[in-house]
Amino acid sequence: LGDGSSIKQVAKNRRPIFFIHGEKDTFVPTQMVYKNYQAAKGKKELWVVPGAKHAKSFATRPAQYQKKVKDFLNRYL
Repeated sequence: LGDGSSIKQVAKNRRPIFFIHGEKDTFVPTQMVYKNYQAAKGKKELWVVPGAKHAKSFATRPAQYQKKVKDFLNRYL
């Protein structure tokens, strides 16, 4: 098996990446997304979703989620 460090793996990526993380996530600490974001070398964006728990970003703010993802894809595809 390979290295399990998300930071090391993200650092290898050169493609655009959009980090979406719930502000109230207690499963994956929110501070982790900032470390991954800093490690990314290519074009990148970050959205910490206010009030969202783990894997609930879309459910918490569906319209905003759809718009942000669509805008990101339109920018980089």
